[in-house]
Amino acid sequence: MNIKEKEKLAEKFITNNGAVQFDFENRTLIFPDGGLFSIDKTVKMVPKTKFVTVKDSLVLKNIKGKKVQREDYDATFWFEELHETINYLKRLEKVLIQMGYKTNLRIK
Repeated sequence: MNIKEKEKLAEKFITNNGAVQFDFENRTLIFPDGGLFSIDKTVKMVPKTKFVTVKDSLVLKNIKGKKVQREDYDATFWFEELHETINYLKRLEKVLIQMGYKTNLRIK
């Protein structure tokens, strides 16, 4: 299937189901915040660390008095919408299979 046909199928899926962007070049799906779930960002101050060698192995050690900012991201799914989210992902898998992508690869 060529890229134009894939884009046409993707457009049809988005029109009927919404909540996703297809990136065919990188073979990824992009879900915007608030569609299927909510994405929250928190910034925390954590101790700065460095690697030190201890008995021929590397160990992370906190640097006293030094802190750095770290960004954490959380995705929130709602209990009440879990079944619909699963059904949405199944529909998404079907359209990806129609486009010729394998969605059942298992990492052993």
